[in-house]
Order: sequence, then C-alpha cells, then structure tokens
Amino acid sequence: MFKSNKNIIILVFLLVFLLIFIFYFFILRDNKNEDFSELVSCEEIRAEINSEIEDLRYCKTANDCVLLNSCVYGCNNLINKNADMTALVQLEARFVESCGDTCEEQCSGALKASEIKCENRKCVGTRK
Repeated sequence: MFKSNKNIIILVFLLVFLLIFIFYFFILRDNKNEDFSELVSCEEIRAEINSEIEDLRYCKTANDCVLLNSCVYGCNNLINKNADMTALVQLEARFVESCGDTCEEQCSGALKASEIKCENRKCVGTRK
C-alpha cells in the first residue's frame, strides 16, 4: 500500500513538472521572443529616421524645400514641403517610445531661406 502511494506521488510530481515545462516552453518563451524581436536600438531607429529624411529631400526648386528641426530629427534637415511624412512621424513615435524624448542638441543657427537650395533634385543647405 505504501509503495503505490509513493508511486502516485511521484507520478503527480512528474505531471506537475511536465505541465510547468510545457507552459514555460510554449507560452512564456514565445512571448519573450516576440518582445525581444520588437526591440531595436536607438541608433537603428535614428538610422531609419535619417534614411527617411533623405528620401524626403526631393525638389524641383528651392521653394519646394522646408526646414525640419526637432529633437528627434536633428537640426537643419531639409525636406520637400509636400512630402508625405507619415512614415517619418511613425518613426518619431517609435523613437520616443523606445529611447525617450530627450534633446541632445539645441537647433541654434538654423539655415536662412537664402541658404536653402535645390541642387541635383535634392534640398541642400549652403552656408556662406
């Protein structure tokens, strides 16, 4: 009688251990992987922002260009005034969520209108 109770206790213990293992392996582990796959470094998001700004620099004339200054975008960025900024705004939100809304630099010395040009179909700033 004592031996069968001991076997039942061991069996229950093994079943509980197996259930905990299955729960961890299939549920908790998968969720952790998803969370980590969503995390990217601030530098990677910053690179995406810079790439998006570069794509928005198109122009025909200097009048197409506007100045884009912010903590997230940096200083003296020029983009097309009619550009679709949806992707850029989404990247800004990702950056602020992941990296915080900190200003590392103040945008002093902004380009003047006379320093904004359209060269080779790209908005550029020129300092005199």
